[in-house]
Amino acid sequence: MILLSRLMGWGRTRGLLLVALLLAVPSCQTACGLVGCAQGLSITFDANFNQAATYDVVVSVVTATPETVPIATCTLVASDGGGAQLLCGSQEAHSEQSNTLRIEDTTLAKVLVSVSLGGNTVAEQTFEPAYTTAEINGPGCGTCTSASIQMTIP
Repeated sequence: MILLSRLMGWGRTRGLLLVALLLAVPSCQTACGLVGCAQGLSITFDANFNQAATYDVVVSVVTATPETVPIATCTLVASDGGGAQLLCGSQEAHSEQSNTLRIEDTTLAKVLVSVSLGGNTVAEQTFEPAYTTAEINGPGCGTCTSASIQMTIP
């Protein structure tokens, strides 16, 4: 009622018109979920980790020339629980969790992943990530674009 009386201060015709417009606007009926989006490229490293081993990892973009441009350098070591711990540095927005590196870029078309141990390359593979886009929280609630690759270390 307070709103209505204030609107009437504008003049009866303008106030009634504004109230009619507010009532005519449909309310939002979309119920969005709260699923977190792991946007970008996830690289999971699969290996049987030796407690004494420290792997050096370099993730590079392969350009059209073809040239490789490093975008992340990491150290992969065995954790106390027998799993893996990945620690990375990069100019790209990224995160690490256990044995997975996630780079928050959805435009990486071709990447080269190199793994070395004691200065010797033990694994190297080129990937062309297949990105998918989905509305993981429901229609009209935004999209999430991601791709996953797995690097096996002998």
